[in-house]
Amino acid sequence: MKGPLRAILHRPPGRALPRRRVTPTLAAVCWALGAALGPPVPLPAQSASPAAAGPWVLPEFLWTGAWESGGNLGSRGELLLGLPKPGLKARFQLLDRRPAFSWGAFTGSFGGATADRALTSPGAALYHASTGSRLIYGPLDHYGLAARTRNIWIRGAPYAESHAPSSADLKTAPSSTAANQVYLYLGSPYLRLGREGENAAGSLRGFVSFKLGPEGSNSAGGEQVPGLNAGVDYRFGGTGLLRLEGYYTERVLPERKSSSWFSEKPALPERTTRLYAGALAFNVPAFGLAADLARSETFGFGADLYGSLGLRFGDKPWRFSLALDRAGSRFVDAGGAAPGEGLRAAARLERRSARSSLLRFSALLRGPGPAEGLGKTLGMGDAASTVEGFNRTSLDFYYRFPAASVPWGLSRVSLTLDRDGREEKKVLDSAETMAALKLGPVDAVTGAKITWRADGGEYYSHRWSQSAAWKLGNPGIHCTARAGYEAVKGKGGTWALSLSAQRTVRFRGRQNRFSLKAASPEFPKKWDYTVGWRLQF
Repeated sequence: MKGPLRAILHRPPGRALPRRRVTPTLAAVCWALGAALGPPVPLPAQSASPAAAGPWVLPEFLWTGAWESGGNLGSRGELLLGLPKPGLKARFQLLDRRPAFSWGAFTGSFGGATADRALTSPGAALYHASTGSRLIYGPLDHYGLAARTRNIWIRGAPYAESHAPSSADLKTAPSSTAANQVYLYLGSPYLRLGREGENAAGSLRGFVSFKLGPEGSNSAGGEQVPGLNAGVDYRFGGTGLLRLEGYYTERVLPERKSSSWFSEKPALPERTTRLYAGALAFNVPAFGLAADLARSETFGFGADLYGSLGLRFGDKPWRFSLALDRAGSRFVDAGGAAPGEGLRAAARLERRSARSSLLRFSALLRGPGPAEGLGKTLGMGDAASTVEGFNRTSLDFYYRFPAASVPWGLSRVSLTLDRDGREEKKVLDSAETMAALKLGPVDAVTGAKITWRADGGEYYSHRWSQSAAWKLGNPGIHCTARAGYEAVKGKGGTWALSLSAQRTVRFRGRQNRFSLKAASPEFPKKWDYTVGWRLQF
């Protein structure tokens, strides 16, 4: 027995039939049998040839930039080459910022632009879509654990929902302090554990990344700074996630000179600092947990720890989040800076409803002291010693109204109460409010802030702002006007005004934008003008 009939009768269980070309004779026989047994079934369409499946390379070009009347020109050019067959994308980027003719050039006077201010930074990257792997050369922006252990007090509270996985990508703006580095990220595909279906145990993937190159202007003598990150992701139950990762980096800190004999920051020689960090993230629909722990070791300075913890309860419609982080006095972050001792606690309650409405309450406490500072802040101790406990507090309320079916009405409101007690003899309280109103094609936003001395209720400063945005046509021209006034006691007040217009043009399915802006930070004495563009095709 030969031919297709033998393949059907004698194939092993679970093995697909061998693919054979359907001859006209065999096709006619199948059609005749189908016509005799029931309605004729059309033959399956032949698969497209590789040449008709699509091009091997999908090029895309992007050019963005802005010229400022003060004599600065910044631009970013990118060439993207999509390779659908292997699932790769190549990216070539050039960042440039240099002196250009100033507004005074139109009158024959060139502003004091010098050639040494010019900055050109090339970059290149190769991405793999399905695994997230990438190879990058250029100035980097870091995300995840490497970013969370850098500038810890400048970043927001470490809530569990903002615990992003580690990665890095090319910077999109020129920087005089960022040097070109090599970054390699390798991620594996998700491997299914167990059988498919209801009995599947989940899927697991691993990733590892390595960074090498000078950190930038803060490194001593252009030393090579290795950075190693590795971890695993485990997904289960469709929406569950468990992530474990570790991070290590080191750098040589430059020599620090003291301005006086009794300076608070003594002189130090060149020294090496090392950072070891680990992270844990666990997420299911009803609960989330995220934690970081980092230890730094610095020669001649000592070793110390930084830790953070974020908890989330619920998701929709109600979600309650807690965040806490603490740093020791001798902790040195991933950027080589000592942020100082501190403790921060935050809480947030949110409700998401229909038509994109959002109700949010949040509170934040922050101070340089130890944990017993919480008792002092709440009145369980010497309240006058604010410098030893929490010296910054904030309460925030925000509400975004449901998307209305009528083209007018309030769209969102907010209120923030803040106390800044970092200077023990000048504790400042402030209240800031915002309201956004939709009036047909016009979106108007009004904001106001007033600050006063907490010890005697004495006025200190106030600020007011008003903005309006509207569109002419669809997509047409988007116009925005902003005005503001700020006054500080004993220093007088300052008006600010800005007018801008943006035109969007769609070309070959891409959004291209051109913008003009005129701003006066000290109205009407000084004016700055900016011309911006974004071309993509």
